[in-house]
Amino acid sequence: MDSMTIQMIEMIVNKSGISITKIISELGITKGQLNYRLKKINMLLIQEHLPMILRKNQRLYIELTMLEKKQFIETCSSLIHFSDHERLNYLLLVLIFNKNQTLTTLSDTLFVSKNTILADMKKLKEELQDKKIQLQYSRKTSYSLVGNEVEIRKLAITLLKGIVEDSIVFHTIQKVLKIEQPLIQAIEQNICRLENVLNVFFSETKVIQLSYVIYMGILRANQGSRIQMESVEKYVDLSIYHKVSEIFTPFLPEKNQQNELQFITIQILSTNTIKNNMSQKDQALMQAIYQAVSNFERLSITQVEKRKELCNSLYQHLIPAIYRIKFGVPDSNPLAKQVIHEYNYFHELVASSIQPLEKTLQICFPEQELVYLTIIFLSFLKEDLREMNVTKTALVVCMHGVSVSRLLLENLKELFPQIHFTRFMSLREFYEENPVADFVFSTVYLDTQQRTFIIKHFLNEQEKRELKQKVESELNGAEKGNLPAMVNTEKLIKLIEQYGSIADKDHLETALNKYFSSLEYEDIASQVETESSNSLLDLLPLKHIQIYDQPLSFNEAIHLVSKPLLKEGAIEPRYVEKIINDYDPEYPYFVVAPETAIPHAGPEDGVNRLSMSLLKLSYPVAFSKELDVRLIVMIAPADQKGHMDAVSTFYTLVHNSVHLNNILAVNYEKELRRYLESVLLEGEKKYVFKPRNTHAKNLF
Repeated sequence: MDSMTIQMIEMIVNKSGISITKIISELGITKGQLNYRLKKINMLLIQEHLPMILRKNQRLYIELTMLEKKQFIETCSSLIHFSDHERLNYLLLVLIFNKNQTLTTLSDTLFVSKNTILADMKKLKEELQDKKIQLQYSRKTSYSLVGNEVEIRKLAITLLKGIVEDSIVFHTIQKVLKIEQPLIQAIEQNICRLENVLNVFFSETKVIQLSYVIYMGILRANQGSRIQMESVEKYVDLSIYHKVSEIFTPFLPEKNQQNELQFITIQILSTNTIKNNMSQKDQALMQAIYQAVSNFERLSITQVEKRKELCNSLYQHLIPAIYRIKFGVPDSNPLAKQVIHEYNYFHELVASSIQPLEKTLQICFPEQELVYLTIIFLSFLKEDLREMNVTKTALVVCMHGVSVSRLLLENLKELFPQIHFTRFMSLREFYEENPVADFVFSTVYLDTQQRTFIIKHFLNEQEKRELKQKVESELNGAEKGNLPAMVNTEKLIKLIEQYGSIADKDHLETALNKYFSSLEYEDIASQVETESSNSLLDLLPLKHIQIYDQPLSFNEAIHLVSKPLLKEGAIEPRYVEKIINDYDPEYPYFVVAPETAIPHAGPEDGVNRLSMSLLKLSYPVAFSKELDVRLIVMIAPADQKGHMDAVSTFYTLVHNSVHLNNILAVNYEKELRRYLESVLLEGEKKYVFKPRNTHAKNLF
């Protein structure tokens, strides 16, 4: 059974009633491939004495309890056959965990022919060339990896962390790597001991990742591999190193023991925590964090209500992140691509705000680490729960760290304002505290009698609508019979045939299924609050653009740029007065780029709806003794985040000297509007935010 079939099982089992069109689309398979896999899955269900998957109106249904779902998925995972890419990764791990592997052993371990292993070895040799690692073969030692031990372990860490994130193959890979269960359990127990000693608390996922990384290091050390490390005394608190030594020295050989203990110490210090009850904080770092948050507020035209809590969360996250970056410890962030795709404008603002952190820490944040900061900022800008009569309570269980859990909680609060979400918690906390709520939203299976919804860490818009339908059915007491009737396309085609001929029934059926699938949640979607298109071009129509060729004072310029917004009722006069009265030229925070300013106040200061206006001046206006401005964009934010896409686009645009000079050179409003369209509609803002480089020291 291949991994795609396992994915299909998870989709059907976790969401009974899923449309066939959606499965085909998400997995990229044909209808024939889907039917073939369905037969295999149903055969396995029969063998396990479980109900079969039923097809009805282009949908797939199965009735299983939570426990049956968990056990069936685990059973299927044990039968998995690896894809070519997966097999290469696991082949590398087998060679890292077990020295001197023969062709026969590798063939038996991965359940493929010897010829397949030989072909894989050729591919691996090419892939390893850039990693300072060589794949060697001799009759005496068989296959083995040779090279820089640091690079070999970095490769292992990357692969291991990816596997722990993938529940489908995790159980299988333990057998493939021949993990010694007593040893891995002893390591996990000692990590828990260390949590108490250091007064920290790791998430379940991090405990597992850490256990397997330490297991790998101990295994290689006992097999004779020697890691050479630069002294970490100037980076690591020696009291922590001594505590780690006390716990893990018994697992290590005497030779090279100090280097191995330093390796373990760095792995522990670079792992994110859920709780960290540190008594003292680095004041220089806290100051840099406060400055970064101030930068973000200025650039995003927003105000973080829980500023102190945000700064503390950033501090807690940054401590392990600093070790990861400085020592080059690989880290996996499975949400990176999704977050950047969904919140690209937000991500760019965060990237532009963190210069004080990079300067203080003397590091450059790589993209993976930057995404974590974006998630933290984002989680604090979600709107507060509306005041309303809530009768149902819920909590969120998440195996990931604080930042991901917080963002998931805030997303659910937005989606279900009629439910009071009490908190997010880890799986360990859930079982230890045994909390009670009407609903539990969890990213992992729970052994509980409470009504539980299994969800992903990051929900796209379609998944939000589907979850909303499920939960609201529970809230409203809706029965299956009361839900909207499904459309039977076969009957519909027969009806059409009564009034005319159909040239291609199969393609018509496919097209109808796609269409009705897209309408599946139309009623629900209309109830979900979705953000309208708030792009810069949408918010700056021609009537909001002015060009003025006479000298103005600061107050006159603010009154002039506000005219289009006042005329339309987007803002009230008090909004303009608030900007003028509160502005201090000693702290010219409105100025965001050369000759460019974004005057603004808060949503509560007289904003009726999100709006923007632009004023280009021939004569500069003094915003301070040193700063003159010729380009003024007034923004009226209706909330904390709706304007960020437009602000980020404008900020990016004016930080390119070519575009800024071109904007300042135009003489007519239509000309300026056409220029904005020519640039933004062609998506040319990519030139500003260049790839960020990191120069991690190879210390670990």
